[in-house]
Amino acid sequence: MTGREKAVNEIKRRKKEAEEKRIRIIDDLRKDGYFDKLYREINALKWDYIKTPQTQKRAETEEKISAKENEINKYIKEKGVPYNIFEMPVLCNKCNDSGTVNGKICECAEKIRKEIMLNENPMLRNYPTGFDKTDFSYYGKNEKEKRTCAEYIEKSLKSGKKIFIFAGKTGTGKTYFAGTFIRALIESGKDARAISAIKLNKELLEYHCAPLERKKELWETITEADAILIDDLGAEQVLNNVTIPYILEMLTERAENKVTVITTNLSPVELEKRYGQRIVSRLLDKKLSVGIEFGGEDLRISKK
Repeated sequence: MTGREKAVNEIKRRKKEAEEKRIRIIDDLRKDGYFDKLYREINALKWDYIKTPQTQKRAETEEKISAKENEINKYIKEKGVPYNIFEMPVLCNKCNDSGTVNGKICECAEKIRKEIMLNENPMLRNYPTGFDKTDFSYYGKNEKEKRTCAEYIEKSLKSGKKIFIFAGKTGTGKTYFAGTFIRALIESGKDARAISAIKLNKELLEYHCAPLERKKELWETITEADAILIDDLGAEQVLNNVTIPYILEMLTERAENKVTVITTNLSPVELEKRYGQRIVSRLLDKKLSVGIEFGGEDLRISKK
């Protein structure tokens, strides 16, 4: 299920919740005898309205309904209930709670989509919403170099690159850059996922062992996001008939139209030794891939 579909479902859930709240308020108010009397009178008038075909008489009935509703709203307001119980709750007037406006996702649904993405990928909350919000001074003497890296990443994405490999020693800023990149893609309207290589490996094993009827659902969960960050590739255990074949399948499936971002401490030689030539060939595709080597000191130590 896409982030947009999840957002629309969440709008429906919130709308249902708001309607249930309205019903609970009415049920509670009807314990008041005077309110209940007015409410029953309004329902009687509504019955007269829907069974009356004559336009003139309908208009008169509608006026009576409006007057009674005003009376009851005034009464409940005096009792501390600032709530129009006769209006169905509308959460967004722009899309009327459909989640779309003129075929495009409404800003209310887009806001919910971003919330869902961050709830599903909590690690991304720790990163800026884009490189334009990044404090490059953190990198000290490497500030200019990191700014150049960020510009190169953004230009490469615009030019159609799909595989981004951030390689280097521990603590040199790979994951921070990758997380910022993925967070920026979420902000731009993309569905994204951030997962450690160790956790991904567990999901691939679950897929491998799953019954046939669950495989499609599990595979879509693993691969369907517009952009995915696989953090610390090489830290996971290589499982026979699982890790290498499924990572290869995943990279192949995503290569043409989805973004895959990988951080790793391994060099190309070490990657080939661990995963084989076919995976490395995918990762080093000149048409689709961008590689950035992160050097320098361990920032997590030097900034303490």
